[in-house]
Amino acid sequence: MRLGVYDREGHPVPQPRIFSDVREVYRRISECVKAFERSVWFGGLQDFIVKKAVSGHEARYKDLRVMSYYMCGAARFQIELPDGSRVTLQTLENEKSGMGLFGIDATETQAIDMLSRVTAAWEFGKLKFKADQTIHV
Repeated sequence: MRLGVYDREGHPVPQPRIFSDVREVYRRISECVKAFERSVWFGGLQDFIVKKAVSGHEARYKDLRVMSYYMCGAARFQIELPDGSRVTLQTLENEKSGMGLFGIDATETQAIDMLSRVTAAWEFGKLKFKADQTIHV
């Protein structure tokens, strides 16, 4: 199987540079998602959320709001700034390393900053989640 875009005669069609630029941005943000997964999700948040009777949880750190929602073995997280910039992640409870980017409404710099700050806050014990029944899908 050949990967890429081909014309009707089977000749490769060159792709604009923007596609490789977007792939690079996605790769850089995904590295931060994996760091969040390793440090935060597998670092204790998974056990905390899965064992709770309430599905929605929230934590705040400085200007960041982190919301989580857990249902039917899937967990979704949204990290947001007061200006509405946000990054949404999703994973399955039984995945060993399946967390990924679910949605984004932020620049690359904002997304990386939000993910990095939340991960660091968790690692330093500054991110405390509490039940919040107003959070839903």
